[in-house]
Amino acid sequence: MPKSALPTPQDFVVTATQNLLHLLRFWEEALGHENTKIALATHVSDMKESSEIPDDDAIFAAVLDKIASHVVKKLLQSINDVWQTDGKTATLSKGLVKEFLCDAEYLRDALVDLRAGTHSNLDTTIEKLREQLKTMG
Repeated sequence: MPKSALPTPQDFVVTATQNLLHLLRFWEEALGHENTKIALATHVSDMKESSEIPDDDAIFAAVLDKIASHVVKKLLQSINDVWQTDGKTATLSKGLVKEFLCDAEYLRDALVDLRAGTHSNLDTTIEKLREQLKTMG
């Protein structure tokens, strides 16, 4: 059977999380380019519907939140694609539940390290995975 070209949730989470953590390293360089800084500041001002020009920290926080929200959404979508089938909760193997839980916690820990805020849907999924794991013994 040919291997899927799509990344597994684990591959996605590891790559996305590593890239999020490396974002800090490239951030200063990005803001060093005046045109990039102006574009990002304008975008953040438009998002917040404010005429005030945001500082570098506010720009970083807004961009990080947007990226983090997308990564969380994609991870949860991957988990739910496997977990929910035709509106019914599928029975997953213990190993797969552990892998999903590990991926979700890894991402949440990275977001905490980056001070990216909380994502309640990620926390809810982590709790659901923990509960399912407990019922598996």
